[in-house]
Amino acid sequence: GIFRGANGDEDMLERTLGVLKDIWSLARQLEVPNLICCGDLFDQANMISIRAMDKTVLAVSQLQHDYSLDFMLLTGNHDPGSSNVAGSSKYFSSINVLQHAGLARIVDNKIIKLHNTLLGFVPYMLKPSEAMADMLERLDTLLDIGCDNAYIVVHQTPTINGLNLPAD
Repeated sequence: GIFRGANGDEDMLERTLGVLKDIWSLARQLEVPNLICCGDLFDQANMISIRAMDKTVLAVSQLQHDYSLDFMLLTGNHDPGSSNVAGSSKYFSSINVLQHAGLARIVDNKIIKLHNTLLGFVPYMLKPSEAMADMLERLDTLLDIGCDNAYIVVHQTPTINGLNLPAD
């Protein structure tokens, strides 16, 4: 669930935070150590309210206190404050706040090994097919280090020759 949170849509904000709490509860029940958000924690990149950021940080802080897990955030086109989002570096993003508070970490353009699996994270990019090709090459060179699988985790579905790839 994504929410606007900037224009007084309190109900949508609460529903979204409720979904996050439900997911966290399920992760705790199943003893899941890692949670990945593939971007767009918010719906309005340029109009995130302080109230929405505060409530999100408070909710994630309480959730991390109750059950700590590795909360990974991939930057989406509605998550400002990243160099991956064109013209948005002047904005302040809640996902940056979560990272600075030690509640989550941004995994843009990173490769992480979980057990015997490599995960390559491709955020929102203006040229997603080039970004995915680069990540494929990087993963390919690392597959020889004893990993069984490799996956690309992307924020957006790239379009190649007018067709949307079912990549996300």
